[in-house]
Amino acid sequence: MIRLRYWFKYLLLVIFGLSIVVSQPFLTSAQTVNKEAQQQKEANLLTQRGQKQLDIGQAESAFETWQKATKIYQKLRYEDDITGSLINQNLALQALGLHYWACNTLLSALKLEANASLCATKPQQPTDKMEKLLTATINKQTLSPVNLLGLHNLAEVLRRLGKLDESKKVLSEILSVAKWIPSIDTSGILLSLGNTNQDIYKQARNQYLEIEEPVFQKEFVNLIQKYALESLNTFQQLINSLNTPKEVQLQAQLHHLSLILDFEKWLAVESKLGNPKLASLHTRINQQIQPAVDLLLKNHSDFSRLPASYYVYAKLNFAKSLNKIPDKQFHSQAIEYAESALKMAKSTNSQRLQSESFGTLGKLKLEQSQPYFEEALGLAQSVHAWDLAYEWQQELGILYKEQGKYKEALQAYSAAIENVTLVRNNLLSTNTDLQFSFHEKVEPLYRDYMRLLLTDSNPNFSEIIQTNERLQVAELENYLQCRKLNLVAFNEIQNLATSPTIIHIIDLVDSVEVISQSPKQPLHHHSIESQLIRGHINNLIDTLQDKNLAYVGADVILDHS
Repeated sequence: MIRLRYWFKYLLLVIFGLSIVVSQPFLTSAQTVNKEAQQQKEANLLTQRGQKQLDIGQAESAFETWQKATKIYQKLRYEDDITGSLINQNLALQALGLHYWACNTLLSALKLEANASLCATKPQQPTDKMEKLLTATINKQTLSPVNLLGLHNLAEVLRRLGKLDESKKVLSEILSVAKWIPSIDTSGILLSLGNTNQDIYKQARNQYLEIEEPVFQKEFVNLIQKYALESLNTFQQLINSLNTPKEVQLQAQLHHLSLILDFEKWLAVESKLGNPKLASLHTRINQQIQPAVDLLLKNHSDFSRLPASYYVYAKLNFAKSLNKIPDKQFHSQAIEYAESALKMAKSTNSQRLQSESFGTLGKLKLEQSQPYFEEALGLAQSVHAWDLAYEWQQELGILYKEQGKYKEALQAYSAAIENVTLVRNNLLSTNTDLQFSFHEKVEPLYRDYMRLLLTDSNPNFSEIIQTNERLQVAELENYLQCRKLNLVAFNEIQNLATSPTIIHIIDLVDSVEVISQSPKQPLHHHSIESQLIRGHINNLIDTLQDKNLAYVGADVILDHS
């Protein structure tokens, strides 16, 4: 009996021991699942936190937060979540203006690192090779919502890099694919297509100002109309559709009004040249302004649907558009919208958003503009937003000049030019606004600075020459749509047999300044009213461009010189 009892006791111990051994893998598996769930929960919380940070304008913090989320998803090997998290990183990088990095992040998300040439900042003419590359890139992707979102973002960042044809190609391709997936909302893709066409319009309009040959001018006039109307039609399609989400509809309305005002202004100038088709189109576009404004005023409550940062930009956008309309009532409403944007910007703690809001109010409240511009400048400098800083410095330079504070004005203009150069030379970012508004924003900055330098009783001609050379390089870079050109000034070329005399001819619109630079001689300056010579120059250009130039006598050409 004793032995039997002991055997029974040992049998129980063995069974219990075996049960522990057998259950151990299940316990380990449960612990692994639990740990994985905790990691996933942490990554999801980081993803949500990053979105909140981006919504209130904290793009840098959002990027860092999403980097942490990506690392966790990579450990878990959750492919869709990795892709989505990298797309989020791209959004933060775009908000920071780092579009080249954003583009490469998207290539990584879509597993297309081998196609890095898509993101190259060096401008490329559209080629069959690039068309095929883009088509192959899209065809390689599985038709999942996250991959289509990645391709949509790729098109957006290509647009911001100034690669407009490539952006349009990607958008057109994914639109044709997305229509086969019922769950995909294409309104955002259509909005991007409208924005890309709008940028192509701006690019063509900018290039048109640099063309003097009548044949090419006519071609660009047609292109400008084509892309403006295409973009307007896309925005109108989104506005009219009942299926368009309110947030997208509001953005379409804002872009639609902005483009109408810009296109109307261009048509007003061009129709005066006697083109009856443009005059008719100008009348039609002009009639669309009031209904577009009324629609936005009617739907003002839709602004509150937007995240904080988008709310600020949307209201500032509308304020700027309202201010372009010559009506006191619209001007008052523009101030109200800008003040509302500033209030929201302050609640976000974003210095950039506040800087843009203060600067916009400075342009609207002309009698109180100086403190607004000074506040805007300080905020921009605090976050190294040089693309904003130059604009506020330029505005302060104009104010100081009007007040007779020439020393302060010179300092403001000089600093603005330095910041424009800094922005244009930054290979890690891009600013298409500087490209598309070069003749409206950048050129006047250089010329106003040179005019101000000439008002001094003892002008600094060396500084004027250097500024003019920098303007010429900036004009060339803008025309070529490229980054920094490493050019050497003629007088800096080494080992020349003889030191040449250099004649600098500087066009300041109202006057033409001629400065001669001879070896071992002081600089000599002569000023001529431009109206005395501009007619002769235009006639000479027309003669040289005439198709019958071969039959024109030398005396006719000499008459214009």
